[in-house]
Amino acid sequence: MKKSALSSMVALLTMATVATAQADSHQSEAKWTDNITISGAVEVDAVSSSDYADVDTSDLVVSTVELAIDGTVNDWVSANVTLLYEEDDTPLDVDSASFTIANPDKSPFSLTVGSVAVPFGAYSSNLLSDPLTLSLGETVETAAILSLANDNFSASVYAFNGSSSTGDEAIEQYGLSLGYTIESGDLSLELGAGWINAIEDSDTIQDAIPTAVTAMNDHITGAAYHATLGFKGFTIIGEYVAAMDDFETKALTFNGNGARPSAWNAEVGYSFEIGERGATIAASYQNSDEALGLGLAKQTFSAGFAVDVFENTTAAFEWKVDSDYDTTDNAAVDSGVATAGTGENQNQVTLRLAVGF
Repeated sequence: MKKSALSSMVALLTMATVATAQADSHQSEAKWTDNITISGAVEVDAVSSSDYADVDTSDLVVSTVELAIDGTVNDWVSANVTLLYEEDDTPLDVDSASFTIANPDKSPFSLTVGSVAVPFGAYSSNLLSDPLTLSLGETVETAAILSLANDNFSASVYAFNGSSSTGDEAIEQYGLSLGYTIESGDLSLELGAGWINAIEDSDTIQDAIPTAVTAMNDHITGAAYHATLGFKGFTIIGEYVAAMDDFETKALTFNGNGARPSAWNAEVGYSFEIGERGATIAASYQNSDEALGLGLAKQTFSAGFAVDVFENTTAAFEWKVDSDYDTTDNAAVDSGVATAGTGENQNQVTLRLAVGF
């Protein structure tokens, strides 16, 4: 996140504190803490895995530490800062920082500005591992997002200055998302679609082609579609995310040609109670295409179970099998040497204890 955005966030939170402190002088029972909400989560994983080279590993890690601070500035303005730490992956950092101007009682429009995940893709899942669709499409940037929510319909437009560049250092990345939700008795249905003019700014693609992404001849458009159907505890999730153009061969290839990566996820879950404790079982099948250079599996099967052992405390289990691309497939990134798939499988078993507060 840029320092200027973080400074603005701190200023907003400070304004909220000062305004509330002034009100305290007239109403002693009010406290500045009434305008601040702190929440978070700690997740610890026991992991055992065997990779494509059949090398076995096991570990006990703090997979997630998240701390969110939400401030209500006034009837129209709120602010959020979220800190994130992931052992062996993400050092303690500002994961998101934004403010939102919204008042649903008076206007269907809202404006969010700051470091956030732009509304491209839904990435819903009842399992522990991120779906392949998220790995391909999730895009966190300092952006401005204008949204509309009216009855069952929602829409958002957004813009940001991403890492990818076609020559100018300017706000030249933008996108659109649409959503529709309907509920009738035990049945619920959510549909969504999104379009972005620069899918190369996704977190995964930026990391894979850090040099080429700063010198694009043209942006690579992307599309995302998702649907979630719920009925009496059952949930069916479907999602598809794809680049709509070929990457330049200097950036990302698949079998000697410019790659056009895509991924889809199909998942079914069922929520029920064991005694008075909530529980969920779920399974998913996922697939990617031309995404070898991004480190995505060709196919993934996952199955898991989660149960609330105490209030705000969940124990979960997941078994995941990834299948790599064939040995006849190859990919190169950033004008590097092409590497081939292994044609092998890798397995991972995860036990997680998660506490939210």
